[in-house]
Amino acid sequence: MAAPGEDELKMPFVVVRFGDNKELMANTDCMVCNLVDYLKIHTENYEFELDLASEQGELRGISQEGRYFEQAAQFLQDRESLVLVRVERMGEQMKNKVRYLPLLNDSLIINAAFLTNLAKQGPDSRKNYRAGKYHLPLEGGKERDSSKENDKQRKTPKSRERQTRNN
Repeated sequence: MAAPGEDELKMPFVVVRFGDNKELMANTDCMVCNLVDYLKIHTENYEFELDLASEQGELRGISQEGRYFEQAAQFLQDRESLVLVRVERMGEQMKNKVRYLPLLNDSLIINAAFLTNLAKQGPDSRKNYRAGKYHLPLEGGKERDSSKENDKQRKTPKSRERQTRNN
């Protein structure tokens, strides 16, 4: 049986991963604007627009327009482990082109599958991923250019078939 008042002591929180395997606990019982300010201060990312993604690359969307004054807990699962993501808006109409860059240096989490999932969620991120604007981590801390990875993936059976007919 729970002690009296124990339920009141349960604070909803998430674990935010960033940098070189750093972790930060953040209370989600607040407005999104307060959570974002807390993340900016404690991760020293003052200049960037931030969002959060699951460890599978599923964006939580706290940076989306209209969510700034909503309750953070409605977008985040309690005790969830999340990756801090930098949001870059590009072009004259900044809402049209968005690129998401994970701010975690961990090749076990930030891998090709993570980046592919993350890229699928922005209006223009998939195009940026295909254009080679993301770098895929390799073991040992080195990076490889995603455009080389995508060149291999672009050769579909149909394109190979066309190449065979043309030769």
